[in-house]
Amino acid sequence: MSSVPFSVPFSIACLLFTIVLLFSYFSKNRVNYIENKIFSFLLIFTFIGLACEITSYVLTVCEVSLDSFLYYIVTKTMMLYYATWTTAFLFYVYVIGLKDRTKINNTFVKTIGFLYVIAVILIALLPVGHVVNNDTVFPEGISVNICYFYFTICLLVMLVLLIKNFRNLKNKQYIPVLALLVLGTIVVIIQSIYPEIMLLTCSEAVITFIMYFSIENPDLLMVEELNRNKDLLEKTNMASSNFMFKLTNESRQYLKQILSISEKSLEERNAEKLHENIRNIYEKSKEAENALNNIIDVSAIDVKNIKIGNEEYNFAQLVEQIKLQFSENLKSNVNFNVNIAQNIPEKLYGDSIRLKQIIYALLSNAFNTTEKGFVNLDISTIIKYDVCRLIISVEDSNVNSDLTQVNDILSLDDNISEEELRHINELDINLKLMKKLVKLLGGTLLVTNDHGMKITIVLDQVIADKGNAALENKIASYNQSLNVKNILVVDDDLNELNQLESYFNEENINGLYTVYGDECIRRITIGQKFNIIILDDEMNGVNAINILQKLKENKKFKTPVIIMLEEKKLSISKHYLNEGFTDFIDKSRLDAEIKRVVNNYLN
Repeated sequence: MSSVPFSVPFSIACLLFTIVLLFSYFSKNRVNYIENKIFSFLLIFTFIGLACEITSYVLTVCEVSLDSFLYYIVTKTMMLYYATWTTAFLFYVYVIGLKDRTKINNTFVKTIGFLYVIAVILIALLPVGHVVNNDTVFPEGISVNICYFYFTICLLVMLVLLIKNFRNLKNKQYIPVLALLVLGTIVVIIQSIYPEIMLLTCSEAVITFIMYFSIENPDLLMVEELNRNKDLLEKTNMASSNFMFKLTNESRQYLKQILSISEKSLEERNAEKLHENIRNIYEKSKEAENALNNIIDVSAIDVKNIKIGNEEYNFAQLVEQIKLQFSENLKSNVNFNVNIAQNIPEKLYGDSIRLKQIIYALLSNAFNTTEKGFVNLDISTIIKYDVCRLIISVEDSNVNSDLTQVNDILSLDDNISEEELRHINELDINLKLMKKLVKLLGGTLLVTNDHGMKITIVLDQVIADKGNAALENKIASYNQSLNVKNILVVDDDLNELNQLESYFNEENINGLYTVYGDECIRRITIGQKFNIIILDDEMNGVNAINILQKLKENKKFKTPVIIMLEEKKLSISKHYLNEGFTDFIDKSRLDAEIKRVVNNYLN
């Protein structure tokens, strides 16, 4: 150890600062990021190390024998502290260099962990002695050398990690790392030459102080993430607005055609023509119904119904490849226009080969039948949670399209034949096989033939890009750190839903309110957490018991589920509890029952 005037005052000052820092840091709400967890660990061990160093000095002043068990324990604890603090800091250096903090290399962790365990065992078991020099007591021996050697290895690994991530050195999180490399190297050299000068503990305390000001402020980090998400939502809203505008215009065209035929029918006296007009009205109505049901009915989007391939692919690149193929052989008097919505996720998961065949077949048919005019490829999307509904339309200006061919395509409902199987891996396939592939992938095909042929494919794909999921997890973690309560309510009675929403808002409880039981299942499937789930018993076409059973198929699902019952069903409430519901709410006393549920499950 060092002399009283030099080492001890520094240690006492650092200990006081560390105590203040402990109270300041742990008295605030924190996001449970891995960097913050490591810092918490380092802060606690810095306090232990400084306390041991000061205790060692007190024992010396009190003339406790250097061979005593108490002195031995304090010295060993100090050396174990050095090894533990250095290992934790090494993990901090490794973590801040990761682009994705969830993808930690287990091999690296296990290797460092193994070296740490070996070092701890050697430090604990090998002998340690004490030397007195100028009234200063300092440890020496094999275990001390092992401690210094392990510290040096960790510094070298940190240096390698810094070189590997040198482009990120401007990041303020690297400031304590650079400080450790500089101070640590100087201290190791000084203490190797002058063992009586004990500076290592104080230098680690200083680095911990620096680290406190360099770790991310959770509030600012969340603001940054939310701003990034705001930009994404603005793009999504713009694309959705454009899509809805286009869909509205198409729906208006259907209505105009129906209105026109209806007006003619009012003046028509010929029974045969009148029958034909009625049939045309029926066909236009079915086309409008199909367009609305198959495209914008997002309640039908279900990840379980998607025919998933075995690959992740870049949708924009796939379309670009197809575009280039047709642009190279474009007819001089045919314009090729491609419009892709900006909010389509970069990475999707599905059968990209079949999707490429489908788009290629649509465009190939359009170019083959169009001698003059245009061919338009228009791709829009509707996104719901982790599912992207692709709406792919190919329209041409060929007004002489064969209606027989259109009807043949629409009437196809048989499976892929043996002959078609021989051509299924070819890029250029006919429309009949294309229609069967659409069905195979779980999609829908719509055909219109007003001012040219227009074929629309509706296909659901899983979103492979987990950026939004990561953001939701960060927000969920942030809310959890602030002890924010989250509930999910499923009820198709809008008056009840509004009543519940109003009450929970007054109680500052975050709520998700929906009329769809499938949406509840989907939220749990994608990993969203709730403190409680409330289900209404009587909903059109939905059974609360079935919803509960589907939720419990997830082995990790532990959320309390409460059912709302009409007064006439209270007599069989035990039946619902036996089915697995945590509790029930008497709807005839809704206000009082909701207060009871909040007190029992949320407070």
